[in-house]
Amino acid sequence: MLSPRALRTGLVLLFLSAFSTAATAQTAKAPAMSIQIAVISLDDPISGLGYAQGQKLIPLAIPSGYKPAPVRYNGPAPLVLYRESKDLKGNEVRIPVTEIRTPQNTGAWFAVLKRLPGERESYAVSVIPDDAIHLSLNVWVFINFGQKPLAVDLEKERTIIAPGKSAVFKMADQQEYRNGMIYKQSGTEWKLSYGTRFLHYANKPRTFILLDDPGDADHILLKALNVLPPKPENEKTDGRTTTKPKNTSGTASKPPARPKK
Repeated sequence: MLSPRALRTGLVLLFLSAFSTAATAQTAKAPAMSIQIAVISLDDPISGLGYAQGQKLIPLAIPSGYKPAPVRYNGPAPLVLYRESKDLKGNEVRIPVTEIRTPQNTGAWFAVLKRLPGERESYAVSVIPDDAIHLSLNVWVFINFGQKPLAVDLEKERTIIAPGKSAVFKMADQQEYRNGMIYKQSGTEWKLSYGTRFLHYANKPRTFILLDDPGDADHILLKALNVLPPKPENEKTDGRTTTKPKNTSGTASKPPARPKK
């Protein structure tokens, strides 16, 4: 027979144990990530992928030529993209294809997927804060997804972009062409890595993604991205990964001027 004091002690311990168990269960159920994220492909649009939200697989359309509306993800970290398939018995299974990891598990992010070579479907993933994309009219944004600083020269303006950072160029309120040169830092030199003639459409924001070329360390790839979904009109876009231009690689005669502070 327990004494009243022992009984009270036992009830207190039982209550504390139940409280601790409930708190642990609540913590285990809390999502490790609570983010908004927009995802694009640097190659062709990707269909058939999705992410787990509880027991459901939420389809995720991944376009190529424009930045889509962000989706909300609340769940374990990292965000895993799956493709549904069937095993030998005909049962549906989820095959993990790639993981999206963000520097913090909260906030708004922009992810870029690049298909890796090989028979198995897999992607290289680059992530930056979503606020690097500007929606202001007549604004161009260059985002450096490469591993080295890049210098962007648009005739009237030039600036240096550190890896993982972006630069904003204010354009005229009229259609115009700009000769563009992009240099990559290599030791103490700046090498001309890309050259083209850009066409600016009045009252339209543009975003350009700059990446390292896996086949040429001195060259970069440029992806033109519409930050708004394309309108159903007969308007051509150049939202594609470019090929290496002829006679544009080499060592610059002198490093691009540093941007004015």
